[in-house]
Amino acid sequence: MKRNITLFVAAVFTLLAVSCNRKVEYEYHTFATLYTTSYITNEGAGQIEIPVILYNSTGSEAQVSVKLVEGKAVEGTDIELITPANGLLVFSGDTDTLKVVVGITSYEGELTGAKDFSVQLSSISPETKVGNVNTAKVTINDLDHPLYPYFGSWSGKTLEEVYTGAVQDVKFDIAEYPGNYEKLYLTTIDPMMSSVVGYTKPIVLTANAVLNSDMTGTLSIPMGQATGFEYTAGPWVYMGMDAASFNDASGYTDIVFNLNADGTMTVPNAYGIFDDQYIWASYVGGFNLTK
Repeated sequence: MKRNITLFVAAVFTLLAVSCNRKVEYEYHTFATLYTTSYITNEGAGQIEIPVILYNSTGSEAQVSVKLVEGKAVEGTDIELITPANGLLVFSGDTDTLKVVVGITSYEGELTGAKDFSVQLSSISPETKVGNVNTAKVTINDLDHPLYPYFGSWSGKTLEEVYTGAVQDVKFDIAEYPGNYEKLYLTTIDPMMSSVVGYTKPIVLTANAVLNSDMTGTLSIPMGQATGFEYTAGPWVYMGMDAASFNDASGYTDIVFNLNADGTMTVPNAYGIFDDQYIWASYVGGFNLTK
């Protein structure tokens, strides 16, 4: 049952993604797209570069409009469009990638909280179409936040998925929980869930965090939080286990991440995705994560 569900979801998601992009490419000989829909940086970075990719089968010049959309970050105060200064990217016939450069104001020494804005592409001529990924959200993390070392995009590999034996990639983001300096937000932490999150619905997890003076600490995801995916038996939820191996576990607990002195994070115990009747997946603990 579990393998059939996994294959079905993966196949549907792949077909949807491919069909959407092919539709744009077929109808328009020239279109531009962003690389991804989200970026994370910090106030000390000075600026952020966001690539814009052009698919051009005509060899002619193409132009794409770029706009900054304010969130908590205010244009002219917190952010500034450096390139293109006039808001217009001009691709020559043989150019396939240009970068949008946005300047970031630093407020180091002042606890301001995270700020955000979006970069938005639009077409200015009927010959050029923007692709499906035309808006990217940028989060500017606050270096003065007491849990700042946790912030950012983390990645690693599971040691093993119990039922398939497969080693899989894990990727997720950690961001501040507004107004609370003991909690954090995480995106989905399951490798298979991350591949279908757009197919179901995005889920943000809440985690409790502790940071010690030596920059070590623990982050725990309370058990029972929803994954965002539902099947016939009900919603799937995250559950930690009290041992590194699923087979050795005697009970469920929170999912715990250890922040190490070298800046990596370790997940010592197994965790899984469950509902009342089935186990979607169970990952062996002990894998490392890096930013």
